[in-house]
Amino acid sequence: MPRVEFVNLSLNRLGGPIEIPQPWKMDRLRSLVLNNTKLEWYGVETLLQLLPVLEELHLSLNDYTHVLLDTTEEDANGCQTAEEPASGESESCQCSSFSTQSSQDKKHAVCKKTEAHHGIKKLHLTGNHISEWSEICRVGRLFPNLEALVLADCPLRSLTSAQNETNESNSAATPNSHEHFKTLTLLNLSNAKINNWDDIDRLAKFPALKN
Repeated sequence: MPRVEFVNLSLNRLGGPIEIPQPWKMDRLRSLVLNNTKLEWYGVETLLQLLPVLEELHLSLNDYTHVLLDTTEEDANGCQTAEEPASGESESCQCSSFSTQSSQDKKHAVCKKTEAHHGIKKLHLTGNHISEWSEICRVGRLFPNLEALVLADCPLRSLTSAQNETNESNSAATPNSHEHFKTLTLLNLSNAKINNWDDIDRLAKFPALKN
């Protein structure tokens, strides 16, 4: 399918590893919809590597509680990935939110270091169970040229991480909420769990955000 520019695979159960067919050529695909597929983040990473011109990605309703890809070994939430995992092992997340999870959740919450993907301009995460802004900061690092981010129906409680709130008096202590979203013009927070006007004021700090 070398000429395909749009693919919608919603409602197909796509969990598990992705086997790359040979030969492979989809260098025109610009929009990929994977809503309610339960695709794991490692599968997302594989697809991003295979689709060099992808611009729009839909990952809604996939039951994500964390963003398990990052470009750094330690984020503002104290999340670290193992630098050199042993053969057959995955890089493990050691952030505070991970340590409070049940053993069953921990089995799936493994954070992997990867490269930034500069082509993605639009990302939809509607209806996932992501509640911490530190997870959204990972999205900003993964997709530094992001222009539209849809987080409708995600139970986000704040536009800053817990560590930012603790160190808010020292602005240099931790990254700001908007630091990783310099090109973001659209942010959809419909039906989130934000209940503080301070978070609404933080929206004014996103440099490119528009009405």
